[in-house]
Amino acid sequence: MNGERLFWIAEHLGPRAVALIGRTIRFRRYGVKHLRQMEQQDGFIYACPHGRMFLPVWFHRHTNLTTLVSQSRDGELVTRLVRGLGHDTVRGSSHRGASAGLKGLLRVLKRGGVVALMVDGPKGPAYEPKIGTIAVARMSGAPILPIVGAARHAWTFNSWDRFQLPQPFTVGVVAYGEPLRVPREADEEEMERYRRILQAHLVSLRDTADRLARGKNPR
Repeated sequence: MNGERLFWIAEHLGPRAVALIGRTIRFRRYGVKHLRQMEQQDGFIYACPHGRMFLPVWFHRHTNLTTLVSQSRDGELVTRLVRGLGHDTVRGSSHRGASAGLKGLLRVLKRGGVVALMVDGPKGPAYEPKIGTIAVARMSGAPILPIVGAARHAWTFNSWDRFQLPQPFTVGVVAYGEPLRVPREADEEEMERYRRILQAHLVSLRDTADRLARGKNPR
């Protein structure tokens, strides 16, 4: 299949395919107080693991989030899909266009926008944030808000991120964690410490979201 046809599918059919599942989900949320706290200020960063992005991306559709997408052909496909869900993108990655991508994210945060980063990509390990997320938070002064999705019934892909695709009509949870602020004066050692803190937050939040999705009380 040629590129233009793939791009057309991603732009026009991709969002509809996501909606076919998303509109049937019975949503529950956890940690909404943390989200409300972030909404009272200018600019913050959602930090989400790749494998649990479906529900947060769908639930927060048409809220004009900005996410970082690679400059590859696959990145163009993702861009078409994401924009179809009412979000925006900045193109760049740790390998290609890193400087442009970083500058774009910082511009969004400076004007009070919201950035959403899939923090353990592009190839994992799962739930292990890259230092770039911490760098963006340090340079911008914007807080990081961990966010994770979980579904009671889902198809789990045999991929590095164990991507979770919710089954139609299931219960879905969107969970928000405690915000994390990285001081502007943080050195490399401190940034690594904050990276590990974020990783622990994401793993704990995933476990909490999974329990809630199964109808159990969070620990």
